[in-house]
Amino acid sequence: MFDAVRTGANGHSKRDILVALRDTLESALQGLSPPTGDETSVIALDRLIQSIDGNNGIASYWQR
Repeated sequence: MFDAVRTGANGHSKRDILVALRDTLESALQGLSPPTGDETSVIALDRLIQSIDGNNGIASYWQR
């Protein structure tokens, strides 16, 4: 778990860093064949970011 409201070394909130990672992954993976199964890294990051927004800025990847 981590507090996504706190700032990282670059001065951006950890939530903003996750959003940037998600956007970068989506761009990098665009045009590739989707993996087997239902979940992709972009979907997992979307779920994590939504949980941050609904949990006072606290993120837990393992909370599903």
